[in-house]
This record gives sequence, structure tokens and C-alpha cells, in this order.
Amino acid sequence: MPFRDAKALELHYENHATLLGAQTSGEYEAMAEAFMFGPLCNTCYECNRPHGGRERFDSLTYQYGVVSAWGHIATYMILESILHHYPSNWAYYLSRCN
Repeated sequence: MPFRDAKALELHYENHATLLGAQTSGEYEAMAEAFMFGPLCNTCYECNRPHGGRERFDSLTYQYGVVSAWGHIATYMILESILHHYPSNWAYYLSRCN
């Protein structure tokens, strides 16, 4: 399981699947796995996080995901600038890389 456990998957599915267009938790999980473990797309960026793990951000679609230092998906979502206090989604992404 790419997420830590079934409970983590369901929580993230409930919070983020609508904007991603996922109809089921299985579809959401497959999308997250493809985004985080598949090839890096032309508009995607990836960095290693200071305390382990890594994150990816697609500057075209605003998809954002994190893999923990333990190797499971910690989150996968569409970044919305109204939900963070950074001037842009790019600034948010960069803040997590440093």
C-alpha cells in the first residue's frame, strides 16, 4: 500500500479526491502512486525534503505530493493558494524543499 495504512488513504481520499477527479479511493491511490513513483513529467519538479522524504509539484496542474522518509505517500492533492499563506503555489512548494 503506497499510503501508510487504509485509514490514511481514506482520510486523504475524502479531503483531496474531488479536485483530482478520483471517483474511488482505489483510483485516488493509483493516481497518487503514478504521480509520486512514476516518471517526472515535463512540468513537474522534485526535491528532497530536509528531514527525509521527497516532494513533487506539477507547475501546470498544481498537483502536489509527498513521500515520507519511510517511503509511504504522505499526501497527494491539488494545491490551492487560498489554503496556504504563500504568494503562490510555487512558493509553497519551494518552502517545503528547504
